[in-house]
Amino acid sequence: MKYRVQKKYALCVKNALLVVMGSFAVLSSLSKPLQAQSSTQVNIVGIPPVISSPYADDIESKFKSGQYQVIFNYSNFSSQPVDFVFDVALTRNNRTLFEITSMPRAYTPGSYVFTSFFEEVQFRETSDEILSQLNRDLKNQVIQSGSMPEGNYSLEIKARPFTGESGINAIQGLSVFSVRYPQPPILIS
Repeated sequence: MKYRVQKKYALCVKNALLVVMGSFAVLSSLSKPLQAQSSTQVNIVGIPPVISSPYADDIESKFKSGQYQVIFNYSNFSSQPVDFVFDVALTRNNRTLFEITSMPRAYTPGSYVFTSFFEEVQFRETSDEILSQLNRDLKNQVIQSGSMPEGNYSLEIKARPFTGESGINAIQGLSVFSVRYPQPPILIS
């Protein structure tokens, strides 16, 4: 009696394994090959919440000297290079001042630290073309006084594949900062 129960149990287990293995075989023949998720991430570091000097030359020199850095991380299980462009947008008080896109450049997976981002990454637009995108009052203030107007700013940088390749998750970098002028002294008599 025990032998028959064991034999029936072994037969049930064998049939169940055959059904499971057959299901896996059918499912694997119908599925597409899997690819790992790729991603990009941009980090903007070093820009303080309140800019200490509102002068455009001072801000530009801090980008050039490496005090304000842009870090680009690209992860992919393939070591093949991919052409990326950087979309850069500057807003003031929730209004877009300008949007520019860099020239495409090939990157292999890894981390890239740009100590002078606007010199290391090539853009189609010249500084004069960027200034022409600004409204007249803002452009006059920047050109005549050399300073940025007071306000709340945000700098956004996003790296995306140039060819529109899908499957790459892009996380943009965002730096929020303010430009404030010092208050004039109060005269006490």
